[in-house]
Amino acid sequence: MHYEEIRKSFAEGTAEYGTLLGKFENADAPARYIGNHKLLTKAFASFVEGCKDMTASLGADKKIDVAAFNAAEKLQDEETGQLTKYLEKIQLIG
Repeated sequence: MHYEEIRKSFAEGTAEYGTLLGKFENADAPARYIGNHKLLTKAFASFVEGCKDMTASLGADKKIDVAAFNAAEKLQDEETGQLTKYLEKIQLIG
């Protein structure tokens, strides 16, 4: 895969995550799930920000801002852990 294809793929994936985030934000959760739904949505929003940051770190000039890329990856990793935690909690409630 060429660099421009990778950049395009990152941008498309990030846009899809943004659409999914909108669905999370607009979803009506049953009362027993509200707290975990809000926490899950917040973690997913941070994950999406990490995706945006990572995509932005891929410069059009085929130069990667390595520090920004690594920081975005770290944020995504942290938020993936949070997402897993809240999904597990929701499963236990259900």
